[in-house]
Amino acid sequence: MAIGVLLARWLGRVAADRLTANGPELLLLMRTGRANRPGTTAGVGTRPKPELTKREQVVSALAWIFGSLALFPQGLVPLLFLITDAPVKAWVLSLYLPQAWSWAVIAVMISIGTVLYTQAIRLSSGKASRRTPQASPETGGEVAGLPDSGRKERESV
Repeated sequence: MAIGVLLARWLGRVAADRLTANGPELLLLMRTGRANRPGTTAGVGTRPKPELTKREQVVSALAWIFGSLALFPQGLVPLLFLITDAPVKAWVLSLYLPQAWSWAVIAVMISIGTVLYTQAIRLSSGKASRRTPQASPETGGEVAGLPDSGRKERESV
């Protein structure tokens, strides 16, 4: 149920953003039957698509794939099978385990799927927290990758 609420909220926000961005053009198209007039700006108010590194793209794609596999066919479907006492043993891991372990595996799979979906949504929306560079002792207290601020020249003067 929580997944449904989270997805409804997220997809509602996506729909609201698209309507905010394309609403005037859509209204013009509905009223007149013509596309956007030349000289008007399209996409005003749209959020820029987040720039993801190659690693973040791969992690996001894998999180969507494995989150789906963990949540639905390994978590929610066997949950329904156990609740309804269905005599079905599909390719679901938890149905091949003893009854006590089945519930634990289902709970773990639902948790893993939820965590992976959360990570995929955060990465896809650009809200994932990015680390700031830390000062290291090897660089003399300077932040690695940043140019020297000229502190050493001022000390010698």
